[in-house]
Amino acid sequence: MYFDSKKLKEKHNIGDERAALYEAAETWVDALKGRPFLGGSNPNLADLSVHMAFFAPLRTLYLAKT
Repeated sequence: MYFDSKKLKEKHNIGDERAALYEAAETWVDALKGRPFLGGSNPNLADLSVHMAFFAPLRTLYLAKT
């Protein structure tokens, strides 16, 4: 996993992981455009996949002692 993460960082030109994560979160919030969910008033599959993609890394950052 360690080496995979290094390859992915090089592939996607990511220098600072936290900055890249926050930038992706900002992009997602901008896509909401004031709606509660990406699907409108009800959640859809896009909301679920985004939730799963962000929840684990954010929880890890929150619980990490740095």
